[in-house]
Amino acid sequence: FRLLGDGLHLLGMLALAYGLVKYKNAKTVSVRSLELYMLVYVARYNDLLWYGLSHSPSMYNNIYKVVFISLTLFCVGYIRTQLPTNYADKDWAYAFIIPAVVMALLL
Repeated sequence: FRLLGDGLHLLGMLALAYGLVKYKNAKTVSVRSLELYMLVYVARYNDLLWYGLSHSPSMYNNIYKVVFISLTLFCVGYIRTQLPTNYADKDWAYAFIIPAVVMALLL
């Protein structure tokens, strides 16, 4: 089930990146949510920074961690730089992000 889940997740992320580039439209995408996903991935996968790619028991895990972070970073960067006026940027409260970051790093 893990391989299927990872594969579907990767397929969805690739479809998002492809759709952003092909249609040059991000009106249905929340860039803030993507930023939060990126924050979650960096917080969850920070073992890559401490242990590197060679000390993990599974190269598969490392590859997927790097791919998830990279694709999310690409989507956020592409929306912010190439489609800056083309995404839904409603009034968003950032007040909950700082406690969420602290909790993510502590847990």
